[in-house]
Amino acid sequence: MKTLCIEINPQTDFSGQIKGDTFFSLLCSFIVEKQGQDRINGLLENYLNQPFMVVSDFFPHHYLPRPTLPFENISAENRKDFKQKKWILRENIEQNIDHFEKYLTAVSYQETVTRMHNAVNPQTGLVDSETYAPYPLKQTIYFQSLDTYIIYNENMITDSEILEAVTDIGLCGIGRGASRGIGKFQIENVLPHTFKSFDTPYYMTLSPCVPEPNVFDAQKSYYKTFTRFGKRSFFNEQEARYPFKRPILTADTGAVFCLQNPSEKLFIGRGLNNFADNQKVVYQGYAPVVPLLWREINE
Repeated sequence: MKTLCIEINPQTDFSGQIKGDTFFSLLCSFIVEKQGQDRINGLLENYLNQPFMVVSDFFPHHYLPRPTLPFENISAENRKDFKQKKWILRENIEQNIDHFEKYLTAVSYQETVTRMHNAVNPQTGLVDSETYAPYPLKQTIYFQSLDTYIIYNENMITDSEILEAVTDIGLCGIGRGASRGIGKFQIENVLPHTFKSFDTPYYMTLSPCVPEPNVFDAQKSYYKTFTRFGKRSFFNEQEARYPFKRPILTADTGAVFCLQNPSEKLFIGRGLNNFADNQKVVYQGYAPVVPLLWREINE
């Protein structure tokens, strides 16, 4: 497995934060558009046991999310500042430090704004009633480039295939409201990336994750939950009647898991396929991970 760090430059507003499972779904869709259904079927054939690709969230350039750790690890006088500081420099997360909160920082990389949109009557082409009228919609402006990490099996898919799909997504847009012209970006830079490995049982996730049972020490793992209410695109008339997937409860980005049997990991979690009427539909319950070496956790 190899890892790419892709730096993207936002070209428009976004509908909000882009999570890894959303990005993975779009990458699969654009692979279908370019190479056909047979190609994606082959890639997903053994997905529950061997993922061909695992995708992270979008993060501010050179930063990673703050690990989800209990307040017991933070001194009382610093807890207020701690809540505001949600990011840590990528190189600092590799350090063995006694008080990791001193490396945290607040990053002013986005702003939420309200844009006015018009709902147009498709019969008249006009805004002509209370139903078809202007309405406000919150959108996100990014002030700097963003990073995303893609782990892929080079024996199953090439980096050129991945980058072609990422480029196409940037032209079309990602997230809610992409059909209105938001969520567009350009690839700024692409570099192979490897996080420094440690002899540690602790790993932090870079996207929502569905942890495998009996793999982690629940007493030493920390996470917040995130529920994905998924919706799929329509492929035939029968599936169009049931567009919504069953909700999936995940451990949100930044979760810290302690492995019962420590080993070097690039990703953790498991894929799912039992949340939609069509069993061929899968969910990226995997997440890229970063090893952690912090004395407070070990103690």
